[in-house]
Amino acid sequence: MAQSAIARRVVDHIFPIAQIPAMLLAYAQHGASQPLLSEADAAQAETGDGLRAICAILRQATGHDFSHYKPATLLRRIAHRMQVLHSDALGDYIERLRQDRREVDQLFQDLLISVTRFFRLSSCQPIEGERS
Repeated sequence: MAQSAIARRVVDHIFPIAQIPAMLLAYAQHGASQPLLSEADAAQAETGDGLRAICAILRQATGHDFSHYKPATLLRRIAHRMQVLHSDALGDYIERLRQDRREVDQLFQDLLISVTRFFRLSSCQPIEGERS
């Protein structure tokens, strides 16, 4: 399964087994000690400047326009990606998106997953009492 996830590029990090416990602890500690977005980042996002910049990057790179998504949905996914990367400032994350196409793809996939998960799950699970 791990090789399949790596091949599909749906993993955020790849570490040797011996490093995984330390990385999990660092991830948990970073997330617990930080709000998802700082007050300054939340203000920047609320004015739309941060979201507009991120939507423009996504549109240019993928051809998909996320500007009509609910801001709260976008912010949750962006905050999640920032947490995974241990990025503490929205401006730094925006700059990372400008420089790193792989991160743009990761954010794009995260946004699609939250939108389509319901349809994928409901179409794959048998109805109770139905034979598979």
